Amino acid sequence: MVQRFTLTEQGVTHHGRCVATAKYLAEEAAGRMLFSGFGTAIDQAPPTAERIEASNPANINIVRFADEYLALWEAGAPYRIDPRTLETLGAPSWPLDRPPAPFSAHPKVARDGALWNFGVDPLNDVLHVYRIGADGKSAWTHALHVDQVAPIHDFAITERHLVFLLPSITCNKSRLMAGASFAESCQWSPQFGMRVLIVSQSDASVRESQLPAGCVFHVANAWEARDEIVVDYMRSANPSSLLAGWSVMAGEYRHARGAALTRARVALSNGSGSQAQLIDHDAEFPCIHVADTGCEYQHLLCIERTPDRAANVPGYDQLAYVDTRSGGRRVYHFGGDWLVEEHLLVTASESSAPRWAIGTALDACARQTVLSVFDLSTLEAGPIAQARLPYALPLGLHGTFVPSAFV
Repeated sequence: MVQRFTLTEQGVTHHGRCVATAKYLAEEAAGRMLFSGFGTAIDQAPPTAERIEASNPANINIVRFADEYLALWEAGAPYRIDPRTLETLGAPSWPLDRPPAPFSAHPKVARDGALWNFGVDPLNDVLHVYRIGADGKSAWTHALHVDQVAPIHDFAITERHLVFLLPSITCNKSRLMAGASFAESCQWSPQFGMRVLIVSQSDASVRESQLPAGCVFHVANAWEARDEIVVDYMRSANPSSLLAGWSVMAGEYRHARGAALTRARVALSNGSGSQAQLIDHDAEFPCIHVADTGCEYQHLLCIERTPDRAANVPGYDQLAYVDTRSGGRRVYHFGGDWLVEEHLLVTASESSAPRWAIGTALDACARQTVLSVFDLSTLEAGPIAQARLPYALPLGLHGTFVPSAFV
């Protein structure tokens, strides 16, 4: 389901609509769930591995590129969305060379306007890499063989490279083919460490390094500094927080420490790697200024979980604007009864620095979703504007802010 908030001088309007994927249409017609999801296996459903595109809910992110709006999932093809009506328009105008190709939900746009992305095929141990030209034409694809390829949710780009951090997790192919959900088929594999793949944008050659075993979902940014790649990401030491998350559905949630902002360095000359934690806070959903993509940067927006949040309550309860150089932070705490979702950085113009943060949170006591706008210079003082919906929305994942001139 895609949510659209429109901010005008008259106020805020909200519009939500389900993406008309093949999965959605088939299940609506049948009146029941037919295909297993990422974390839930459906009885008598075909194995996810056999019907991967039929399982595509297009429910992780929505991205604007080449004047098109794309609803994205981990392992399936993009769906094009009308930004005004949220109507599903079909496939993008640019074709992928390997349909139905896995196309991740976290593409990155380089300074030249080209879009880079990837897709993971765990059954065949293949990492697909894509470059789509700024004009929306498919220009470059490559398939890399990676033994025991890990499920990869996010990646980073630098001026000349693509950077992949492979969590210490592998896919149990037998379980997946037998009908288990993808999440149930993932297994902790610390013997692999956290592998780092650095892929050249010019010829797809690969350098490999290794960091201590750990898990990663979201990558903040990466850049090249002399003879090394520097990458900031949200790292957890093990999958405990992920496993605790699944227990929400059974009403048995007990919080396990999650990820913290970590900086890794990999030498291009010999592949040696090191890492150090930047901020010791349970955090996720890092957001940077889009102009900083692939470059050394200073500021990052993320959501955090306070240490005293009740252990049986899931989610995050505060917003933080972090100075990665000094370690300084501006923080706003919503409250223990709130579930804070991803917030985005907003600029006054495409060339200016971020000035505001905007995002949604669930006020669990009031059972309402609230849209908040913060001034970054006074973030700790609280929102400068809020819109409280008369209902609660399903908790979401990722989104994008688009100035009205482009909608």
